[in-house]
Amino acid sequence: MPDGRDLNNPAVRFLRQCYIKKVFYMKISLRLLSLLSAALLIAGVIFACGSASDEKTNTPGANNAAAAAETTSEGNTKRIYSSEIEAVDYGGYEFHMATNGLNIEYHSALDFEEMTGDALDDAIYERNRRVEDKFNIKMSCVNDSAASKLKNSVISGSNDYDFVYVLCEEVMDLVAGGYLMPINDLGCIDMTKPYWDIGAQETLKITGKMYHGYLDIGFDHYESMATLFFSGELIRDFNLDDPFQLYKDKDWTMDKMFSMMTAVAADLNGDGKFTVKDDRLGFVGREFEYLPMLYSSNEPLVDIINENDEYSMRFNIDSERLISIGTLIDKMLNDKTISALARDDATRSMFKEGRALFYSRLMGDFRNLRDQEDDYGVISYPTFDYAKDRQYVYVQNPFAVIVPISTEDIDRTGIIIESLAADTYDHVLDIYFEKAVIGKGTRDENSADMMRDMITRRAYDISYAYGLRGTSVNAYTNAVKASSYTSIGARFISAFEKKAEKNLEKILEGFDY
Repeated sequence: MPDGRDLNNPAVRFLRQCYIKKVFYMKISLRLLSLLSAALLIAGVIFACGSASDEKTNTPGANNAAAAAETTSEGNTKRIYSSEIEAVDYGGYEFHMATNGLNIEYHSALDFEEMTGDALDDAIYERNRRVEDKFNIKMSCVNDSAASKLKNSVISGSNDYDFVYVLCEEVMDLVAGGYLMPINDLGCIDMTKPYWDIGAQETLKITGKMYHGYLDIGFDHYESMATLFFSGELIRDFNLDDPFQLYKDKDWTMDKMFSMMTAVAADLNGDGKFTVKDDRLGFVGREFEYLPMLYSSNEPLVDIINENDEYSMRFNIDSERLISIGTLIDKMLNDKTISALARDDATRSMFKEGRALFYSRLMGDFRNLRDQEDDYGVISYPTFDYAKDRQYVYVQNPFAVIVPISTEDIDRTGIIIESLAADTYDHVLDIYFEKAVIGKGTRDENSADMMRDMITRRAYDISYAYGLRGTSVNAYTNAVKASSYTSIGARFISAFEKKAEKNLEKILEGFDY
């Protein structure tokens, strides 16, 4: 395929026009160019992905005789996934990434220009240099307005970025504009590997495909888990049940948490008011639009329905079980004598001062609790009941890896993304948990075990992922506050159905580019 930066090339000028028109012509041109370039690409595909006779040709290292392994310091054998991916010489290719501006509240950095002395930053730096050496490429990352940069790159035909890292809720706009290819369509990837998030695939796939890549290149899909921190001191002072044991015994329910909250809440100064400044409460922090306890109860707000290969999205606001869960959530979180909802520093300080039993934030907030004197624990949100087998952990609007439609070499992009994730899983993930999170942010092995368990149960909200937040989530939030599901659902259902149908059409259209 011709170089996308050579705008004097007639084929490239044609492609550029197709990118601007985006949908119909783009599909035709890419299919034609794909056929014309197939003979030139086939040798590279065979070399990078394994023999054409392999049963699963998009599995990196599929023709390797045995999986590589190393012995850990504890004497256990550990599979090394990055060693199973065969090296390819890409001749010094410049591999460009982009993310949004970096924030001290969460970790979305994909690369560093040099070692910083921080264990995690340095591990990411070294990961990228290993991948550079293996494939003879040069990597770089722009930390600013990633979605806009991807759009401009596709429209201009400049192909400036190989992949970008954007917030989940930014993806649907890019899908609707025809800027993205499904991440499943990349060559040389294997989404069954442990560095690909299975929870995302369970909750976001349509027709077996998805645009979002949640995998171990960045760490925001870990840091964005909705989490409860609890005060160990208040648990002891009030002789309350151990949340860890309740979870292990399958007794960690919303009713149990509510009874613990009411046992602790008190008007300490006796003024007849309950305030963050002066009193003690059972729950403080963020409510995350009342979604975490829906997911921990395995009761999604929106479902993807497949009936005879006809897809639709169903809004579950009238579900009897969802209404029961929402009613209990309202009782737990909106009673100002036991709870205070806010995302400010005051509620965090209240928890750190030992005046709140449960503190609700994203897991990445461990950074702000490192100086807390009182011991604390980390627990997932409780479930409504154990009627359903799976108790998911809600992930709030995390960053995702997405790939532009203008990608020139899907096998090269795929194998580099796969290698970055495999190397992270092999060499960086333990550093992230043991030194960045667990070592600095939690006080005991129970919390560490809980975090390890939580990452196996993650779920991603369809409304955020596919542009429906303004209808479905807003309706549900209002319904919880007003305790009125039927009337509020009726007001929003028409808008939801129109938006869902339109967005689903764009999604399916993009899957068939």
